[in-house]
Amino acid sequence: MLHTPDTAPVVADPPRPKAQIYVVLGDRALKKWFPGLRAGPGMWISGNEGEEALVTYSPNYFLRFAEVTPAVQKIKGEMWKSLKGVMQRLALKRR
Repeated sequence: MLHTPDTAPVVADPPRPKAQIYVVLGDRALKKWFPGLRAGPGMWISGNEGEEALVTYSPNYFLRFAEVTPAVQKIKGEMWKSLKGVMQRLALKRR
């Protein structure tokens, strides 16, 4: 399924639309949308209403690096693996 801004929106301000799974991009978004919860990149959390969310890096984090080093490549690979995990989890929920 090809997602559009309507089916997979990027939300910066409340209200948060209903979704099966959320992807939280960075610590600032985590504090805003899930106050009181703590998690690192690649971790799954559950909100107060039982909603699932994957916490990952903010895109701004990658913009800080002028050069793509092996360490940056590793982080990008971990982020990509986490995002693929979101798609796998969605597929399981739809069965």
